Amino acid sequence: MKNPPWPTELKWPIIVDDIVNDIVKSWPSPQGFSELDIELTNAISEEKDRRVEIISKFLRTEVPNSSDEWLELLDAVCRYWSIPAFGIEQTKPRGPGATKIWTDRKHCELFADVMRLRKGALSELGACKFIAQKPEQFGQRYLQRKRTKSEAWAKTLHRQFLTAKKKIQSDQLFRTVHFSRVWA
Repeated sequence: MKNPPWPTELKWPIIVDDIVNDIVKSWPSPQGFSELDIELTNAISEEKDRRVEIISKFLRTEVPNSSDEWLELLDAVCRYWSIPAFGIEQTKPRGPGATKIWTDRKHCELFADVMRLRKGALSELGACKFIAQKPEQFGQRYLQRKRTKSEAWAKTLHRQFLTAKKKIQSDQLFRTVHFSRVWA
C-alpha cells in the first residue's frame, strides 16, 4: 500500500535533527551539552512511546503495558496489514501452483448448507443435488464450472460433503479450529 491511511504523525520517521534542535532551544546554557546523548536517547524513547499510543488508538487496542498487550497490538497490526504472522491455519499454505478449490472453509460452508437442507426432509445426496441445480441461492459458493453438468456437480458436492463430514468426525484439530467459539 503506497499511501496507507495511518494518522499523519506516523507517516514520517523520527527526525533526530528536529529533536536535537528542540533540546538545544530548551537548555539554558551550552555548557550542559555534555549530556546531550542521554537527552537525545530519552527524547527518542518518549517519541516512540507517543507513537505506540497513536498506533494503539488507531487500531482500537489498549496501549501495551504487558507482554500480552504487546502481542495484542502486534496481532492488530498484522490483521490490519494482512500479514499472516499471527494467523491460525490448520495446515501449511500451498506453494506455487493452482489454488486449492476445496479449502477447510468451503468444506464447513458446504456442510452447514447441506445440514440446513436436510432439516427440510432431503437426504445428503438430495441436498447436494438441490445445491447443484440452484447454486444461485447460495451466492458465489457453489457456482459450477462451465462445462460441468448439474449431475456431475452434485456428485462432486456430495463427495466433498462426505470429506467434510469425515473430517468433523475424526479430526479433533479440525473441530477445534472450525467449530469452536475460541477462535471466533
